[in-house]
Order: sequence, then C-alpha cells, then structure tokens
Amino acid sequence: MRVKNRTLLVLMSILLVGCSSSMQREAENQEKTFAQPTNGMGAVYIYRPYGFIGGGRSPALFINNKYELDFENDSYYYKQFTPGSYVFQMVGYNANLSEWIASKLENGNAKSSTYRIQIKPNQNYYLKYDYLKNQLSLVLDQDGQKGVNDCDRIFPETK
Repeated sequence: MRVKNRTLLVLMSILLVGCSSSMQREAENQEKTFAQPTNGMGAVYIYRPYGFIGGGRSPALFINNKYELDFENDSYYYKQFTPGSYVFQMVGYNANLSEWIASKLENGNAKSSTYRIQIKPNQNYYLKYDYLKNQLSLVLDQDGQKGVNDCDRIFPETK
C-alpha cells in the first residue's frame, strides 16, 4: 500500500512540475508601457487574466470575422488599427479548432462573446476577456493597464 502511495505521489509531482514548467513567462520581465499610439492610429489591448478553471483552454480571437489567434490563459494581445469600427469576438473553448469555429461563425451558431469598438485616432482601448462568463468587456484605462501588467505572456502584434 505504501509503495502505491509513493508511486502516486511521485507521478503527481512530475505532472505538476511538467505543467508549471511549460508555462511561458515571456512578458514577466518586460516593462510594459502604455504610450498613446501616433500617426493617427488607435490601439487595442485585449487581455485574459489568469484563471485556474479553463486555464488550458484557448478560445479563438476574431477581429471583423477574421481569425487572429487562439487566446491563451494569463496573456494579452496588442494591435494598432486605423480609425474605424471593429468587431472583436472570442469564440469557442478549444485551441486548434479554428477552422471549425470559423464555419460556425458563418452559420451563426458558435458560442461567442462580441464587442464592437469605434476606434479613434491616438487612443488606447482595453478589452478584458472573462473566460468563466465568456465575456469581452471594455474597461477603464487604469483597470486595463493593471490587467495587462498582471498578465505574464504577450502575443506579438500580427500584421
């Protein structure tokens, strides 16, 4: 009986160490600045705070119905936009299902959270994604900056 308990303890320890070491902490040591965008552009920060429940699941981020990336736990995304209206949407709960999700978007029956922003020149916007509520929401600048600072990973700006 003791051998089984020890074996189980060793296996659980290996599993926990493996999971924690796989977490990338790219943005942890980077100083985050929130300068206003220039050249008439607007910028959006989207962040997903750390959450144990659903932490391994990655909903897909779409901007104006175009797939951008699978959004991981405890991370943020930054992108600059020309002024105008943009629709941000988080869809589904599983990574690597982007094609399936895109087909569901076209048919209008995927589980999603949508937020529309009228982006103005030289202004930052902060969207928070709450996985448990499956909700995107616009937050105040100081709340958004704190949320982004608390995140450990950044997705590079896509072009």
